[in-house]
Amino acid sequence: MILLSPAFALRKPSRAAYTALKWIVCLLPRAISTAIIEAAAGKVHNVNCAPHIIRDGREAAFSEVWTRTWPKKAGAHLIRLYLTIELGVAFEAITTPMLTFACPRDDVADFIVTERNLRKVQDLVFEEVAECSSVHVITGAICTPETVDEFTEKGMTFLRDRGIG
Repeated sequence: MILLSPAFALRKPSRAAYTALKWIVCLLPRAISTAIIEAAAGKVHNVNCAPHIIRDGREAAFSEVWTRTWPKKAGAHLIRLYLTIELGVAFEAITTPMLTFACPRDDVADFIVTERNLRKVQDLVFEEVAECSSVHVITGAICTPETVDEFTEKGMTFLRDRGIG
């Protein structure tokens, strides 16, 4: 398994919203929890294009493949996912070989929680990504092309070392 910028918890201030809403979303009927989310956060989330993507002339490509606007109520699915992980995943029981790339400066995923959880995995290679133009979307031709070759090579080596591929 290869993970890129995995998120097992959100960074502040999003974490505060998760903490406040997790039981509301998971225990109340969907119509009520949706109304609460929309009352607290509004109905629509707009994703801005990072300045380095605009500067490098990749905004059109970004807009073509990324969802730039989505309903805030869709966040309920992430809340349910994070709560499931929080309550139900025993990381120390994971035996699947895992290569993880994560950035300590990630402004979406909480790097400390990610590292703490994944260090419990039995067969783990944890790559701390210090330098990249996007701190959350840490690889890919549009957001962070400078890491594609390196991550691909490390991924192939990881698989070959385990007799895969």
